[in-house]
Amino acid sequence: MKLGKSLTFLCLSTFLLTMGVGATIPAIAQKVYSISFSNELVSFVVGIWGLAFTILSAMSGLLINSFGRKRVAFLGLLGASVSGFIMMLSNSIRMLALSRFLTGASEALVLNSFITTTSFESLERREGSLGLLYASMGFGLFSGPFFYSYLFESDPKKGFFLLVALPLISAFLLPPFPEEVLYEKRSYLSLKKITIPLMISLLIGALEGYFQGAGIGLVRAWGHDPSEFSKVLSLYFAFSLTVQLMMPFMTRVLRADSWAVNFSLFTFFASGLFILLKSKAFLFIFSSTFGASIAVCNVALTSLVSELTSENERAFAIGASSSAYSLGYFISPIFVSGFKDLNIGVFFMMILLTLQAITIRFLLRPTNET
Repeated sequence: MKLGKSLTFLCLSTFLLTMGVGATIPAIAQKVYSISFSNELVSFVVGIWGLAFTILSAMSGLLINSFGRKRVAFLGLLGASVSGFIMMLSNSIRMLALSRFLTGASEALVLNSFITTTSFESLERREGSLGLLYASMGFGLFSGPFFYSYLFESDPKKGFFLLVALPLISAFLLPPFPEEVLYEKRSYLSLKKITIPLMISLLIGALEGYFQGAGIGLVRAWGHDPSEFSKVLSLYFAFSLTVQLMMPFMTRVLRADSWAVNFSLFTFFASGLFILLKSKAFLFIFSSTFGASIAVCNVALTSLVSELTSENERAFAIGASSSAYSLGYFISPIFVSGFKDLNIGVFFMMILLTLQAITIRFLLRPTNET
């Protein structure tokens, strides 16, 4: 299947939705602070998105197979718009938490519908298309706070309005979904088939959460000013997005799982050299290649999951994989607190990063090809 122009509209819809969601992150934090000065409440309201995303991702396969990808995506976009409207009117922590939960649930339905649609691309185009879709998510999330801070002068209501308006525009832009099939006979996925991919998805989420959660501590432990973490994080996201955008070209040379191994090995050696030499240059190289590694691992894993499953199982598999990733990110503080010595912690996590990439390349792909 060739998506063609449909992929352009899917990416645009993804960008608009995630930009609206991104704009509400600083807006809702500011709103919570205006109601209560408790940092715990701010963390709870912002973090409840992850819980909703995890739950609805796990359920998205059933909904997609029952009602169709376009209907589920449309429902999710309407839900996201409603969540923004609730945020605008809310004056209590409970209402803000409810709206944030609805945002996570709605985003899970939309993104899993889009990812499932993209997974039906031909093998030659699938990884490149997935890279562009993931890049659209990233650009949207980063553009949202920018619009909120610089164009709307940090006015929470204007930030919430973006979440009201942009999903509605996205719904209007929804293209026809090729190969849209409703499965009258209920088909459920045997988790045994994707046990390893689910474990890797969980690990990818935990690794990304670990890097972002322990980042400031790592920079300080390595003898640098904590303010350097903003540069480290910027490089991480910049290289992640760059690699995603380049996937259509990179996969003409090697498949995404091979790139995952290459980037992961480079990240492993860069982290080791930095721990030994304490050079800031290796710190920046490490953060850049780590972002690239996570990006290609996500693309490779999603593509291989689609190959390992039949068409009527694919939505279940992708939803389960997204749920595992979100859960891994959600529990990443366990990894952060589990290592008293951050040097040992980051080295251990880089070993896991390399092992997961090798597993994707040398275990999952042969499993599919035999």
